[in-house]
Amino acid sequence: MDENFINDGLNANRYLKATELVHRFESEITEVINGTCQEIIDDHPKLVDDDASLQEKVFAAGKSRTLATIRTEFQMNVENENGNRPMVNIAVEWVKPEQQDEEAAYEGSLCYAMYKIQHGSESRFETVRERTEAQDGWDELRFGDDLWHHYAKHAPGIVYLPVETGPEIKEALQTLKRHFSEEYVPTLLDMSAPLDRK
Repeated sequence: MDENFINDGLNANRYLKATELVHRFESEITEVINGTCQEIIDDHPKLVDDDASLQEKVFAAGKSRTLATIRTEFQMNVENENGNRPMVNIAVEWVKPEQQDEEAAYEGSLCYAMYKIQHGSESRFETVRERTEAQDGWDELRFGDDLWHHYAKHAPGIVYLPVETGPEIKEALQTLKRHFSEEYVPTLLDMSAPLDRK
């Protein structure tokens, strides 16, 4: 045990103050993400029920796949070809730049706002990527790997924007919302009809 380090944490409640600061930071980011999620839900009643549950999660330092991730996800009311219900996942994430092939542009860590479609289609993701990259209006958007890839919630990739400030996070989330609505939603509407749960 590093006694000096422990003493510093105990001195003047530094540990408690640090945890309170982290909790507030995570809560503020989650609030902004949830607002974007709710806007998407409100804008797309054919794809998402208005009472869709927002599932929040914070993956803090020490997790193996990213440096940190703050995310919210919600389920759509359609089924894909395999009978799974896709989920929209919106997050602010910190990674090592090389994890997204950004080592030439960033040192230390890379922070970005992103969205992905879990239980998403590889071909649909590639169609959206190709169409986006062929247009002038989305030059700032980037496509990358899903670093939380898991067989139970497969996402073929992410759409992201690097961010460095609070205002940039808000702006990036609005840009991602617009991209989802304009580019991804039309490809999702060709899926099966909304589920009837009456």
